[in-house]
Amino acid sequence: MKFIVHGFNILLHNNNKTIGKLNVSLINNNTFYINKLYINNNFRGNNYGHQLINFHQFYFENYKINSYKLLAL
Repeated sequence: MKFIVHGFNILLHNNNKTIGKLNVSLINNNTFYINKLYINNNFRGNNYGHQLINFHQFYFENYKINSYKLLAL
């Protein structure tokens, strides 16, 4: 399993198959929001969503970004 970062968007892959996706958008200087969290139906219930969120937090902390908002629809 590996995380692929593209800008502030993160893909979770396993054996060249996309397990999940986290799309994050910038709304001002250090404020971001999560506008999409997707887990493939075949992989749901395995905590992959938590892993994406945790990796996202680690990634932002490395860039000293500590303020973001979660958008839930």
